[in-house]
Amino acid sequence: MQFQGNLTANGTLGNPIIFTSIKDDTWGGDTNGDGNATAPAPGDWQYLEIGASSAASSLQHCRFFYGGKNSRGVLRLYSGNATVANCEFGNTQGKFGLAQAIHANPSVSNPQFSNGDLPAMLLDAGTLTTGTFTLQKHAALVFVVIADISKSTAFHLTLQAGTIFKFSSTGGDLMSFGGNFTANGTDLEPIVFTSLKDDSWGGDTNGDGNATTPAPGDWQDIEITGTSTAGSLQHCRFFTAARIPKACCTPIPAA
Repeated sequence: MQFQGNLTANGTLGNPIIFTSIKDDTWGGDTNGDGNATAPAPGDWQYLEIGASSAASSLQHCRFFYGGKNSRGVLRLYSGNATVANCEFGNTQGKFGLAQAIHANPSVSNPQFSNGDLPAMLLDAGTLTTGTFTLQKHAALVFVVIADISKSTAFHLTLQAGTIFKFSSTGGDLMSFGGNFTANGTDLEPIVFTSLKDDSWGGDTNGDGNATTPAPGDWQDIEITGTSTAGSLQHCRFFTAARIPKACCTPIPAA
């Protein structure tokens, strides 16, 4: 389901709005009429996407189960101003229910995760190629990059202090910016770029306990290219990468 206009889906605590598999008899009964012949599974359906032209979408007390086909998230936020509050995500394929475009500016509060879903926000390159944007951080959520992000000289991005980015070694290992890239953390709230396997920052984001550990080269780099004239990186920390921006910071190897 894709919406370019505004989507309002405001349930309540006692009467939530449900998005789930047709095989899920828990909500609404045996809708496909096959008794117990089929059971729901992660990835039974794809996603709900709020498009870039949506200006004021609102989703409250919604529950998303058994979606996320192809591991790209079950609720995808491409809008500049979507509000998501008190929503639950469970049994998502890939275990990451929330996803947003790097140019989006959603407000996400009190998300709930169940049945294996993990507290993180997938970060997507999105569709916009020009403009000036600030990527807002979300309380208790880290950004997970599972596909390369590359932007042109007309795309300018600012990151907020305290934001954590984790990169997947199986796909998302590069962020490249041709425009101005501003990443100014503070001594107490640095901006962190590290491996998805690194539990030291943002917790056990890949949900595997101690089964995997970060290692040098888990992801590639942050590239500042093109005609950037006013970018700035302060109080950033880069862990287990292959390369880092020139004239910036010192890489820190895995412990």
